[in-house]
Amino acid sequence: MIDFDYDSWKSSVFGILKSFYKSPYIQLFPFSQLTREDKKFIESKDFFYKWIKTGAFTYHFDTWNICNSYILKNDGTYRKATNISPIFFLFISAFTKHISTFYTQSYENREIKTFYAGEITKNRFNYKKDYNNYCKEINNNSQSYTHFIKLDINNFFTNININTLFDLINLKLNNGKINIRTRDLLFYKELLKCLGNGTFPIIRNSTALSFLATKIYLEDFDINLYDFIDRLYISFVNNQYVF
Repeated sequence: MIDFDYDSWKSSVFGILKSFYKSPYIQLFPFSQLTREDKKFIESKDFFYKWIKTGAFTYHFDTWNICNSYILKNDGTYRKATNISPIFFLFISAFTKHISTFYTQSYENREIKTFYAGEITKNRFNYKKDYNNYCKEINNNSQSYTHFIKLDINNFFTNININTLFDLINLKLNNGKINIRTRDLLFYKELLKCLGNGTFPIIRNSTALSFLATKIYLEDFDINLYDFIDRLYISFVNNQYVF
């Protein structure tokens, strides 16, 4: 049995089906074909306890239909991606939602704000509102600062080390007590490896994967970058230029 709660499943499924009731993308199109009765059944406790919590959904052949896809980037090039079955899309969203309930970022007193494609802790599985919040934050800060640093990590998602990611998840979630069993984290890690053919999968409109990559995997990087810039600023203010 996979040990995660029904509330994570229900809130994730409801948020996804509400966000993508109409979509032109192949990955999300099946959700637009569900009837109201279909949605209620998928959200139900009966479906969750019979098919998800038992892991029975993994025994269906069609569940494992995985195919290559491509996402058009802003510079006109293509990013290789993956299309997965709708049930896997719902599962990774729900299990990551479960992870997020135990996760707290340790930015302490640092003025760091992070944005990603949605907000899984608030059951937002569409990036539009959070992208608007990101733009507003930039505009507000542009009134207070004269310079900014733009950093782009080339091929970031394909270079994510899944073993390192899950070491971080285990450390940050289970530090001092067991919130999520190691067995369940191992199952989830191997599932992501399978979906990504051994690497971190790139799946269109996956708020769950964006959360893992941004909030967890990059947290220590964000802290180290913030501290580096802070030390650099102090050295300039004190005319020391040493950091």
